Amino acid sequence: MYVGTRTCTGGDETAVLPDSRAAAVALSTLALAAIASSPSTVGWKRLTWTSGTFSTVHFAASDGVRLKGEVIGSGSTGIVIAHDADANFSEWEPAARFLSSHGYRVLLFDYRSNPFDSQLGPHPAGTFRFDRDVKGGIALLRRLGSTRIVLAGDGVGGLTALVVARELGSAVASTFVLTAGGISGSTDTLGDQSNPDDLDALAAVRYVTTPILFYAARSDTNAGPLYRAAATKSKRLFLLPQSALSQNSFGLSLWTTEAAWARKARAAVIAFMPKS
Repeated sequence: MYVGTRTCTGGDETAVLPDSRAAAVALSTLALAAIASSPSTVGWKRLTWTSGTFSTVHFAASDGVRLKGEVIGSGSTGIVIAHDADANFSEWEPAARFLSSHGYRVLLFDYRSNPFDSQLGPHPAGTFRFDRDVKGGIALLRRLGSTRIVLAGDGVGGLTALVVARELGSAVASTFVLTAGGISGSTDTLGDQSNPDDLDALAAVRYVTTPILFYAARSDTNAGPLYRAAATKSKRLFLLPQSALSQNSFGLSLWTTEAAWARKARAAVIAFMPKS
């Protein structure tokens, strides 16, 4: 299952990989250095409060589609994080480092297909069933020893997390999402009923009874309807300042900035986590 590890302490990276991948590692190192030196980017190398080891994993979705991701941390609570349509799992690495430093095992992964491809015409059924990818991730974390599962995501990933929370019921302990993406109007947000793989999060949350934490700026038009529709009595809408969207339109800067609002947002996540 494990094909490599990379140990991160205060942002430094050491790769333990086959020699045949040396060139790829070198390119990766150069790219990370560019990110860290960019004045306009709060790169993950500035996250000095955490350390840990990312393990590259290959696993199967619930319908057998092969997927790739990274696991960091350990603990009885595992967190499966689903990214937005226009990104990959690396956008959540700062969050994974933070969460793993608090005793959680975190899985990041890439979807079976590009969500934006749904706009390019018909595809075989199942092409965009990202809920099956999340379920495969849950199974992986359980095999690794996590007995409680938390779901998370932003954009499409947020919608997918909410749908899986509905599909699996009490098997999911809780879910937290950042500006959970469009509810209707385009297939890249899994909200177009003409898409046979549509995952309707607005309909799903009406049946979710486990805790949900929503993060959104006031300009977001989707989190409010999702929050109000959620059946659970344990739900919270955490409002982010508009400045939270300046670096990333889904508020992922909450993991990388030391602004007071971000510290409160991170503390809210830890307080939200299921207790032993």
